[in-house]
Amino acid sequence: MTTRAEGSTDLPDSERQTYTVRETAAVMGLSLGVTYELLRQGRLPGLRLGKRWVVPRVQLDAFLASASDRG
Repeated sequence: MTTRAEGSTDLPDSERQTYTVRETAAVMGLSLGVTYELLRQGRLPGLRLGKRWVVPRVQLDAFLASASDRG
């Protein structure tokens, strides 16, 4: 029996629709704690699915694009 790490997928990155919080933190260069806090505050786009957060790829891309436009 083969097990996969939490949040891992067999889909190529180009086909994935969501990121884990850990992946989002890495993309943004933030700590995991700060990323969770931004999600809870609604300052970072995310979806709460039960106890788990996911970040839609399209919304994260738009968020990062708008942040780079401002700064």
